[in-house]
Amino acid sequence: MVSSHQVVIGSALLGIAGVGAFLMYRGKTLSIFYRWRSKGILYGHKKENKIITSGKEWEKVAEAFKRECQQLGVVGFDCEWVQVKGHRRPVALLQLASSQGTCLLIRLALIKEELPESLTSFLKDTRVLKLGVGCNDDSIYLERDHSIQVQGCVDLRFIVQEQQKKSDTVKDANKGYDGLGLKSLAQTFLGITLNKDWRVRGSDWEAPVLTARQVSYAAADALCGAHICSKLVEQYLEYPWWMPFLPPSVLAAHIAAGIHQMCEGFRDVPFKKNKDKFLEPKPSVNITNKRCKSTYPADSLRKTPLYHNCQLRAPDNQLLCTCDPKKARWYVRKGLGTLVSEEPLVVKLNFEPVARPQEEGADGHFYIQVRENICVVCGKKDSYIRKNVVPSEYRKHFPGVLKHHVSHDVVLLCTRCHQLSNIRDSEMRFKLAEEFDAPIGTKGVHKVRIDPTIKSVKGAALILMAKRDALPENRVEELENLVRNYCNVDVITDDILKECSCLDPKIPNEDYVPHGFKVYQEYSKIGLIKMETRWRQHFLDSMKPSYMPNWWSVFHNHKKLRYKMSITSPKSPKWEDYHICLFGTEGVCDVEYKPKSDHISHSPETDLRNTDTQAEKLDYNPLLNAYDSSDEDECEESGMEYDDENLEEDCNVCNDIGDIGPDIAFSSRNQDLQESICEA
Repeated sequence: MVSSHQVVIGSALLGIAGVGAFLMYRGKTLSIFYRWRSKGILYGHKKENKIITSGKEWEKVAEAFKRECQQLGVVGFDCEWVQVKGHRRPVALLQLASSQGTCLLIRLALIKEELPESLTSFLKDTRVLKLGVGCNDDSIYLERDHSIQVQGCVDLRFIVQEQQKKSDTVKDANKGYDGLGLKSLAQTFLGITLNKDWRVRGSDWEAPVLTARQVSYAAADALCGAHICSKLVEQYLEYPWWMPFLPPSVLAAHIAAGIHQMCEGFRDVPFKKNKDKFLEPKPSVNITNKRCKSTYPADSLRKTPLYHNCQLRAPDNQLLCTCDPKKARWYVRKGLGTLVSEEPLVVKLNFEPVARPQEEGADGHFYIQVRENICVVCGKKDSYIRKNVVPSEYRKHFPGVLKHHVSHDVVLLCTRCHQLSNIRDSEMRFKLAEEFDAPIGTKGVHKVRIDPTIKSVKGAALILMAKRDALPENRVEELENLVRNYCNVDVITDDILKECSCLDPKIPNEDYVPHGFKVYQEYSKIGLIKMETRWRQHFLDSMKPSYMPNWWSVFHNHKKLRYKMSITSPKSPKWEDYHICLFGTEGVCDVEYKPKSDHISHSPETDLRNTDTQAEKLDYNPLLNAYDSSDEDECEESGMEYDDENLEEDCNVCNDIGDIGPDIAFSSRNQDLQESICEA
């Protein structure tokens, strides 16, 4: 019979052994316990598919579904549509799946009424991340087809690549881009094989009733997005020993914070294929006051602000315009202005300007306001890109009087809005192509064509030079015959092969006319300002910007062009430019020529202090102009860098300074200074 004393000793020994084993294997034990606790939060215990065909059906399930998604702040996201002869029809099905297993199949093709506000606001809520593969493209299609804005999209391929960089635990790491499709990711992380049968993928998603295979296919795609994220966050998170013992709500909050931290920097960033190296999202822009001197593509993220809001003031301290700090300091360096303050940078001119902002009305006021470096559509304050409202493929053909020193049509857009704007600009381009018979990218309108004979001979020569010994004899003979027949020789020498390897198969197309130039030619017949106005109105109608600068107008600068034409002699080459801009080559001019002296006496628009002073100022062509970022655009189009030399060259040759704001010129009191600068 065992005594109670022995029982106590045995129990103590067992307890000590258990504690020792736990301490020895505590890492693995806690990991297993943590995964068991988090499994119910990350994956749920149910799987339910609900088909939504009306706003009322959405409202019935909306609250419960949003609660499930808000627990972790994620939702699986995907879209389906029908392809007809290679052309995509509008998005027919929107799939949303919570990590708990609920999947909503919203049949947009069958919903005729306006979508409920609770659904559109849920899709715009950046606190709930929309996860999937290619989800940014899907969001663009939804915006384009149904005016549904989706924000907070994260492409899972970004996260997978980050995990591949940090560890070698991801399977198929060496498969490169081929291993980043949804089917491959589901196999790698979830151990399941998705049904990607083309007969289901390419089926009729607009049918009145979806088949069981369609429902299963669509639900699985969305649900995999949420569950792959759950697997990734398990690898990403580091947890202390006490984490598995927290209450479920606190544990869920910890996991949700980890997911959002893991996805930080990848929200609404398009994924681009790059087989050579991982694609890293572009970081948010750190705004500094230093202007980057090198040029960069127009569609890249800005490294510096577009608007510096430095001030140029008249001798009586009236604000003339805002400009770049480089231009403001140029006035000081040349002795044409005095530095008033560094922060903000203010320069007072030492000479009387040729005009004041009030004289140009709204056009002048546009250039003296403080402008923010934000997206003009959504108001986002970082990761912005410069956008030309009138695309450069048309604008680069404009006469200088219409395009030089005009910053009015340069706005800032965030990456997502810029991408969306480009898509909608494409729609306008195709309209113009059809309207003016100016095809885009079709056969017969290429700048060059490839001669197939020369191409094959060049390829044969390159192969013979590099791999002759490794090729079968019959293949060598075939390639040599190509070279012999082309060169009309019996014996092929190394010099002949070398000469053939340098052949250029490209043949210039003499009949080629670029789309942009063809459209420009057509509008130059009726007035270029009509094309300018059309593109400005298109931007307002297609993007509906909420943060446009004050005094921005579709008719900006048109009144001023008429004034400048009225004081320009019809014998001047610039008069022809004004005529093309305002009336076109086929239009009738209704602007009466008035010499400057007459215009000064009778124009109601020029309300200066006295006629003598104005006449005195107009005796001299403007020499200086306020800087604006469109100067940088013109330099980029011509392949130059914008620097002091270009800036001084502008000052010496430009006679129409006021195109970007108030005219600035020397009065006769500064004639000596003017002559010295001209000599420089």
